[in-house]
Amino acid sequence: MPVRKGVETIDYDVVVVGAGPVGGFLARRMCEGGANVLLLEEHSQIGRPFQCAGLVNPDAMRLAGLEGTVLTPIWGARIHSPSGIPVVIGNEQQVRTWSVCRKLFDEGVVSQGVDAGADLWLSSKPESADIVEDRVHLSVRTPTGIESIRCKLLCGADGAHSWVRRRFRMGRPRELMVGFQVEVTGYKGEEGRLDMYTGSTISPGFFAWAIPSGDTTRIGTWSKPDLMGGDSCEQLLDRLRAEPNWKDRFSGCEEVGRFCGPIPCGLVRKPMSERVVLFGDAAGLCKPTTGGGIGPGFKQVELLVPILL
Repeated sequence: MPVRKGVETIDYDVVVVGAGPVGGFLARRMCEGGANVLLLEEHSQIGRPFQCAGLVNPDAMRLAGLEGTVLTPIWGARIHSPSGIPVVIGNEQQVRTWSVCRKLFDEGVVSQGVDAGADLWLSSKPESADIVEDRVHLSVRTPTGIESIRCKLLCGADGAHSWVRRRFRMGRPRELMVGFQVEVTGYKGEEGRLDMYTGSTISPGFFAWAIPSGDTTRIGTWSKPDLMGGDSCEQLLDRLRAEPNWKDRFSGCEEVGRFCGPIPCGLVRKPMSERVVLFGDAAGLCKPTTGGGIGPGFKQVELLVPILL
């Protein structure tokens, strides 16, 4: 797209890169604190592509108030050893996490940010960013051309491969795993419980899962490349479904979707620098063993926004 010459620089207090749930919640809180906020999203719609198990913990749900996006309340789990012996935990009276429709949840959170006053630009992403005196100067590619933006604070909520993090050389998450997930009908699970499967042949060093999500189930596995012995996550998932101890649960499954993505874990070396802050997956702030990154990301926003404002 050509540069639109003669257009003046647009000023904002805060620019948030990445309109996922953490970016949307951050924009909302910044606006509620009186800041003028621009929210940038490189994709043409919110909530796509989908690269998550779709779990939202109770604290994050209370902050978002989006119970209408819940597909299944999850109050327990069955944790299966490699030999097939299960450990069953949970109490029906205490919901541990919510399985949500991520598209609706993300749209809801971002809409709250827009309702609070944030500007949202879709199909838009920064191409350059530099700190000049007391401002961050950005060049943003949009569907209509290049826009020049200036802000007091730049926030990267742009995921595991964060552009903001790379641009300002803020380090990398201590670990970066890879996960592969399919969404299926016909899984033989138990209402209100997710299944966790362990074993070096199906998820070396970690675990696989089957998470109820309304009329479907999300089945996935993850590991680190150096533990996988040259196998792919898809091969690990095939082994999970063929394992004699539980293959009958998968016998009637039909895929309706598949997703693959990186899973960061461990804070980056510099989550904050001069006029630049990383949030959520971009900062490596994820707890994949206890419900993912939305809950920790929301908590980070609640802790930092009053200070940043």
